[in-house]
Amino acid sequence: MAVKAVQHFGPVRAGALVGVVLAGGEGRRMGPGVAKPLRKLGGRPMMAHVVERLRPQVMDLVVVANDPLPGVRALKVPVIADPPDVQRAAAREGRRLGPLAGILAAWNGR
Repeated sequence: MAVKAVQHFGPVRAGALVGVVLAGGEGRRMGPGVAKPLRKLGGRPMMAHVVERLRPQVMDLVVVANDPLPGVRALKVPVIADPPDVQRAAAREGRRLGPLAGILAAWNGR
């Protein structure tokens, strides 16, 4: 019987089915105040609902968020940021990073 070895690289295991939660965006349409991932829904942060539903479906789970929000860290899920070179390029050009930068960060597993 062949067994696939699992190696650990950063917050996730190589070969694992990984769930990625993109926790970004300014949430301007939601009004000022609490960051969008931490907005309450049914008395709990929206991010808590997402993590709770996704965790049993995957082997590993990461959150992509540039701002290390204490409420996200409380969920005990690895948090990774967008790649620094992409952040610098966006800042240089006066642009905001979108969801594709988050997907790149998850793909790179940084």
